[in-house]
Amino acid sequence: MTTPAFPHRFRSAAEQGDAGAQCCLGTACHNGQGTEQNEYEAVKWWLKAAGNGDKEAMWNLCCAYHKGEGAEQDFDESAKWLRMAAENGVVKAQYNLGMELYQGKHVEKNVGEAFRWFRKAAEQGHAGAQYVLGSSYCAGKLLEKNYTEGVRWLRKAAEQGHAKAQFSLGITYQRGLGVEENSSEAVKWWLKAAELGDAKAQFYAGHAYEEGFGIGKDVAEAMRWYRKAAEQGHEGAREKVESGLGD
Repeated sequence: MTTPAFPHRFRSAAEQGDAGAQCCLGTACHNGQGTEQNEYEAVKWWLKAAGNGDKEAMWNLCCAYHKGEGAEQDFDESAKWLRMAAENGVVKAQYNLGMELYQGKHVEKNVGEAFRWFRKAAEQGHAGAQYVLGSSYCAGKLLEKNYTEGVRWLRKAAEQGHAKAQFSLGITYQRGLGVEENSSEAVKWWLKAAELGDAKAQFYAGHAYEEGFGIGKDVAEAMRWYRKAAEQGHEGAREKVESGLGD
């Protein structure tokens, strides 16, 4: 449990202009750690920290202005701090700036710039950004089609537990896109995504067990996965469950 003395370790340094201490004090105020929760006080200290170059405070301000916590909701101000955090290397800011530019949400739409930020985030290990790059290379719609490069990024995201990337990587093995066709490897990745709750992967896992594709045929296991997918609204899985697979 955090003690009431927690923020006092930072206050003296914060008042002397230490950016890291200012950011920590702001976060303590925001979370009510060892002090009364006060979102306005949090924003006050984050502004000081960001003014002194603290990149995490820049991200915190982006979130605060976006949600209207501790300050009046202001999407333009949020976007300003989002870009500043991204330019200072905050990976989650880089990914989110990419998404806002791609969607044209709160900023002018710019797909080319969006992918520049996705790449920066992906290179820093952001699984969501890696998935965006991988799926875009494979689709060939927003980036020039390149299955080898697509698989490379999908694998990076999949290995971090990104369910959609795991499912997509399974598809590349099923179809031999950028990798040698390998049904067992396809099913391996579908099962990983299925365990994480991806409905499409659950359906494909069910189909693999039903047909004995890349794994031993097992109708009971097929039905188990079809039911899980159906419970999430997957229409194909619902039809399979209703059919009973010929039982």
